[in-house]
Amino acid sequence: MIKDEEFFDEPFLLEYRDEIKFFYSELVHLNVQLSIIDKIRRFRFDLFVSPDQTTFFSTVLRSFFESSILRVARLVTDNDGDFRTITRFKNKIFRNMKETYKRDFQERLRESKFDKSTDELLERIRIRRNQRIAHTIHNASEEELHKSTIYLKDLFSLRDQLNSLLSTLSFGTTRMMLPLEYDESVKHPVGVDSRTDIERILDHIAFDSYIVSLPETSPILWEARIRSLKEHDIEEINSYRSKLGLDNI
Repeated sequence: MIKDEEFFDEPFLLEYRDEIKFFYSELVHLNVQLSIIDKIRRFRFDLFVSPDQTTFFSTVLRSFFESSILRVARLVTDNDGDFRTITRFKNKIFRNMKETYKRDFQERLRESKFDKSTDELLERIRIRRNQRIAHTIHNASEEELHKSTIYLKDLFSLRDQLNSLLSTLSFGTTRMMLPLEYDESVKHPVGVDSRTDIERILDHIAFDSYIVSLPETSPILWEARIRSLKEHDIEEINSYRSKLGLDNI
Protein backbone atom coordinates (compact mmCIF):
# COMPACT_ATOMS: atom_id res chain seq x y z
CA MET A 1 0.00 0.00 0.00
CA ILE A 2 1.27 3.47 -0.93
CA LYS A 3 0.00 6.58 0.80
CA ASP A 4 -2.03 8.97 -1.32
CA GLU A 5 0.51 11.80 -0.95
CA GLU A 6 2.90 9.71 -3.04
CA PHE A 7 0.54 9.87 -6.01
CA PHE A 8 -0.43 13.55 -6.11
CA ASP A 9 0.91 17.02 -5.56
CA GLU A 10 -0.99 19.83 -3.89
CA PRO A 11 -3.64 21.16 -4.34
CA PHE A 12 -5.23 18.06 -5.92
CA LEU A 13 -4.31 15.90 -2.93
CA LEU A 14 -6.85 17.68 -0.73
CA GLU A 15 -9.50 17.43 -3.43
CA TYR A 16 -8.78 13.72 -3.82
CA ARG A 17 -9.25 13.06 -0.10
CA ASP A 18 -12.50 15.01 -0.01
CA GLU A 19 -13.90 13.20 -3.06
CA ILE A 20 -12.92 9.77 -1.76
CA LYS A 21 -14.82 10.46 1.47
CA PHE A 22 -17.86 11.55 -0.50
CA PHE A 23 -17.98 8.52 -2.79
CA TYR A 24 -17.23 6.17 0.08
CA SER A 25 -20.19 7.54 2.03
CA GLU A 26 -22.45 7.22 -1.02
CA LEU A 27 -21.45 3.61 -1.61
CA VAL A 28 -21.94 2.66 2.03
CA HIS A 29 -25.53 3.93 1.72
CA LEU A 30 -25.98 1.86 -1.43
CA ASN A 31 -24.55 -1.24 0.23
CA VAL A 32 -26.78 -0.85 3.28
CA GLN A 33 -29.93 -0.42 1.20
CA LEU A 34 -29.21 -3.49 -0.90
CA SER A 35 -28.28 -5.51 2.18
CA ILE A 36 -31.63 -4.69 3.78
CA ILE A 37 -33.46 -5.52 0.55
CA ASP A 38 -31.69 -8.87 0.43
CA LYS A 39 -32.60 -9.78 4.02
CA ILE A 40 -36.25 -8.81 3.54
CA ARG A 41 -36.65 -10.68 0.25
CA ARG A 42 -35.21 -13.86 1.80
CA PHE A 43 -37.66 -13.82 4.71
CA ARG A 44 -40.54 -16.31 4.37
CA PHE A 45 -43.46 -13.92 4.56
CA ASP A 46 -45.54 -16.54 2.76
CA LEU A 47 -44.98 -18.89 5.70
CA PHE A 48 -45.22 -16.57 8.69
CA VAL A 49 -47.40 -13.63 7.65
CA SER A 50 -50.81 -13.25 6.03
CA PRO A 51 -50.79 -11.35 2.69
CA ASP A 52 -52.61 -8.34 4.18
CA GLN A 53 -49.76 -7.75 6.66
CA THR A 54 -46.90 -7.12 4.24
CA THR A 55 -47.65 -3.55 3.14
CA PHE A 56 -44.84 -2.01 5.18
CA PHE A 57 -42.15 -4.35 3.87
CA SER A 58 -43.31 -4.23 0.26
CA THR A 59 -43.19 -0.42 0.51
CA VAL A 60 -39.68 -0.56 1.98
CA LEU A 61 -38.52 -2.88 -0.80
CA ARG A 62 -39.93 -0.65 -3.53
CA SER A 63 -38.55 2.54 -1.96
CA PHE A 64 -35.07 1.11 -1.37
CA PHE A 65 -35.00 -0.42 -4.85
CA GLU A 66 -35.82 2.90 -6.52
CA SER A 67 -33.49 4.80 -4.19
CA SER A 68 -30.66 2.44 -5.15
CA ILE A 69 -31.32 3.08 -8.84
CA LEU A 70 -31.25 6.83 -8.22
CA ARG A 71 -28.00 6.56 -6.29
CA VAL A 72 -26.27 4.51 -9.00
CA ALA A 73 -27.50 6.90 -11.68
CA ARG A 74 -26.23 9.86 -9.70
CA LEU A 75 -22.84 8.26 -9.07
CA VAL A 76 -22.17 6.99 -12.57
CA THR A 77 -24.44 8.22 -15.36
CA ASP A 78 -24.83 11.96 -14.65
CA ASN A 79 -21.72 13.07 -16.52
CA ASP A 80 -23.21 16.27 -17.94
CA GLY A 81 -22.65 19.65 -16.34
CA ASP A 82 -20.68 19.87 -13.11
CA PHE A 83 -22.07 16.78 -11.38
CA ARG A 84 -19.88 14.65 -9.13
CA THR A 85 -19.60 11.16 -10.60
CA ILE A 86 -17.15 8.42 -9.76
CA THR A 87 -16.26 7.96 -13.43
CA ARG A 88 -15.41 11.64 -13.78
CA PHE A 89 -13.41 11.44 -10.55
CA LYS A 90 -11.51 8.40 -11.89
CA ASN A 91 -10.49 10.36 -15.00
CA LYS A 92 -9.44 13.34 -12.91
CA ILE A 93 -7.26 11.10 -10.75
CA PHE A 94 -5.46 9.85 -13.83
CA ARG A 95 -4.88 13.37 -15.17
CA ASN A 96 -3.42 14.57 -11.87
CA MET A 97 -1.44 11.46 -11.00
CA LYS A 98 2.33 11.47 -11.17
CA GLU A 99 3.54 9.89 -14.39
CA THR A 100 5.41 7.16 -12.52
CA TYR A 101 2.16 5.52 -11.42
CA LYS A 102 -0.12 5.99 -14.42
CA ARG A 103 0.62 2.70 -16.16
CA ASP A 104 0.02 0.63 -13.02
CA PHE A 105 -3.14 2.60 -12.29
CA GLN A 106 -4.54 1.84 -15.75
CA GLU A 107 -3.87 -1.86 -15.19
CA ARG A 108 -5.68 -1.78 -11.84
CA LEU A 109 -8.64 -0.07 -13.50
CA ARG A 110 -8.87 -2.87 -16.06
CA GLU A 111 -8.88 -5.42 -13.22
CA SER A 112 -11.73 -3.59 -11.46
CA LYS A 113 -14.03 -4.71 -14.33
CA PHE A 114 -15.86 -1.39 -14.40
CA ASP A 115 -15.64 -0.96 -18.14
CA LYS A 116 -17.68 -1.03 -21.33
CA SER A 117 -19.33 -4.31 -20.36
CA THR A 118 -21.50 -2.31 -17.97
CA ASP A 119 -22.53 0.36 -20.49
CA GLU A 120 -25.78 -1.35 -21.53
CA LEU A 121 -26.84 -1.86 -17.92
CA LEU A 122 -26.00 1.71 -16.98
CA GLU A 123 -28.03 2.95 -19.93
CA ARG A 124 -31.03 1.01 -18.60
CA ILE A 125 -30.41 2.55 -15.18
CA ARG A 126 -30.41 6.02 -16.74
CA ILE A 127 -33.62 5.38 -18.69
CA ARG A 128 -35.36 3.92 -15.66
CA ARG A 129 -34.44 6.95 -13.55
CA ASN A 130 -35.46 9.45 -16.20
CA GLN A 131 -38.69 7.82 -17.43
CA ARG A 132 -40.11 5.89 -14.48
CA ILE A 133 -38.74 7.29 -11.22
CA ALA A 134 -37.72 10.94 -11.53
CA HIS A 135 -40.34 11.46 -14.26
CA THR A 136 -43.25 9.56 -15.79
CA ILE A 137 -43.54 9.15 -19.54
CA HIS A 138 -47.05 8.99 -21.05
CA ASN A 139 -47.94 5.96 -23.17
CA ALA A 140 -44.53 4.30 -22.98
CA SER A 141 -44.16 1.56 -25.59
CA GLU A 142 -43.33 -2.03 -24.75
CA GLU A 143 -39.86 -1.48 -26.18
CA GLU A 144 -39.30 1.54 -23.94
CA LEU A 145 -40.51 -0.38 -20.89
CA HIS A 146 -38.19 -3.25 -21.74
CA LYS A 147 -35.23 -0.89 -22.06
CA SER A 148 -35.88 0.41 -18.55
CA THR A 149 -36.24 -2.98 -16.87
CA ILE A 150 -33.86 -3.36 -13.94
CA TYR A 151 -33.54 -6.51 -11.87
CA LEU A 152 -32.22 -6.79 -8.36
CA LYS A 153 -29.31 -8.87 -9.63
CA ASP A 154 -28.36 -5.89 -11.83
CA LEU A 155 -28.06 -3.64 -8.79
CA PHE A 156 -26.06 -6.28 -6.92
CA SER A 157 -23.69 -6.52 -9.89
CA LEU A 158 -23.25 -2.74 -10.13
CA ARG A 159 -22.74 -2.50 -6.36
CA ASP A 160 -19.91 -5.04 -6.55
CA GLN A 161 -18.29 -3.26 -9.47
CA LEU A 162 -18.55 0.12 -7.77
CA ASN A 163 -17.04 -1.32 -4.59
CA SER A 164 -14.20 -2.73 -6.64
CA LEU A 165 -13.67 0.59 -8.41
CA LEU A 166 -13.58 2.51 -5.13
CA SER A 167 -10.98 0.06 -3.82
CA THR A 168 -8.86 0.73 -6.89
CA LEU A 169 -9.22 4.48 -6.44
CA SER A 170 -8.23 4.09 -2.76
CA PHE A 171 -4.80 2.67 -3.67
CA GLY A 172 -4.86 -0.25 -1.26
CA THR A 173 -6.68 1.39 1.65
CA THR A 174 -9.13 -1.18 3.04
CA ARG A 175 -12.63 0.19 3.52
CA MET A 176 -15.60 -1.50 5.16
CA MET A 177 -18.55 -1.12 2.82
CA LEU A 178 -21.12 -1.88 5.51
CA PRO A 179 -21.53 -0.70 9.12
CA LEU A 180 -19.94 -2.99 11.72
CA GLU A 181 -23.24 -4.59 12.71
CA TYR A 182 -24.04 -5.42 9.05
CA ASP A 183 -20.63 -6.72 8.00
CA GLU A 184 -20.61 -10.53 8.14
CA SER A 185 -16.80 -10.61 8.29
CA VAL A 186 -16.83 -9.00 11.76
CA LYS A 187 -16.23 -11.53 14.56
CA HIS A 188 -18.39 -10.99 17.64
CA PRO A 189 -17.68 -12.26 21.17
CA VAL A 190 -19.29 -15.57 22.11
CA GLY A 191 -22.72 -15.09 23.64
CA VAL A 192 -23.28 -11.64 22.11
CA ASP A 193 -26.45 -11.15 20.06
CA SER A 194 -24.90 -10.07 16.75
CA ARG A 195 -28.14 -9.83 14.77
CA THR A 196 -28.69 -6.67 12.77
CA ASP A 197 -31.70 -4.47 13.48
CA ILE A 198 -33.56 -5.75 10.42
CA GLU A 199 -32.85 -9.36 11.45
CA ARG A 200 -34.26 -8.68 14.93
CA ILE A 201 -37.44 -7.25 13.39
CA LEU A 202 -37.90 -10.20 11.04
CA ASP A 203 -37.17 -12.68 13.83
CA HIS A 204 -39.89 -11.16 15.99
CA ILE A 205 -42.37 -11.43 13.13
CA ALA A 206 -41.58 -15.14 12.86
CA PHE A 207 -41.71 -15.61 16.63
CA ASP A 208 -45.18 -14.02 16.74
CA SER A 209 -46.46 -16.24 13.95
CA TYR A 210 -48.98 -18.83 15.08
CA ILE A 211 -47.33 -21.57 13.03
CA VAL A 212 -44.06 -21.63 15.02
CA SER A 213 -45.74 -22.78 18.23
CA LEU A 214 -48.76 -24.47 16.64
CA PRO A 215 -47.58 -28.02 17.54
CA GLU A 216 -47.86 -27.06 21.22
CA THR A 217 -50.89 -24.76 21.13
CA SER A 218 -53.07 -26.88 18.85
CA PRO A 219 -51.73 -30.34 17.96
CA ILE A 220 -54.86 -31.20 15.96
CA LEU A 221 -54.57 -28.11 13.75
CA TRP A 222 -50.87 -28.77 13.39
CA GLU A 223 -51.49 -32.29 12.10
CA ALA A 224 -53.75 -30.81 9.42
CA ARG A 225 -51.32 -27.98 8.60
CA ILE A 226 -48.17 -30.07 8.32
CA ARG A 227 -49.61 -32.04 5.41
CA SER A 228 -49.33 -28.94 3.20
CA LEU A 229 -45.76 -28.12 4.22
CA LYS A 230 -42.68 -29.02 2.22
CA GLU A 231 -39.36 -30.08 3.69
CA HIS A 232 -37.79 -26.65 3.32
CA ASP A 233 -40.83 -25.09 5.06
CA ILE A 234 -40.31 -27.34 8.07
CA GLU A 235 -36.59 -26.52 8.12
CA GLU A 236 -37.45 -22.82 8.18
CA ILE A 237 -39.94 -23.27 11.03
CA ASN A 238 -37.43 -25.33 12.99
CA SER A 239 -34.79 -22.61 12.67
CA TYR A 240 -37.07 -20.23 14.58
CA ARG A 241 -38.27 -22.90 17.04
CA SER A 242 -34.62 -23.49 17.86
CA LYS A 243 -34.13 -19.80 18.62
CA LEU A 244 -37.12 -19.98 20.99
CA GLY A 245 -35.80 -23.08 22.73
CA LEU A 246 -38.46 -25.35 21.27
CA ASP A 247 -37.86 -28.88 19.98
CA ASN A 248 -37.65 -29.51 16.26
CA ILE A 249 -40.78 -30.84 14.61
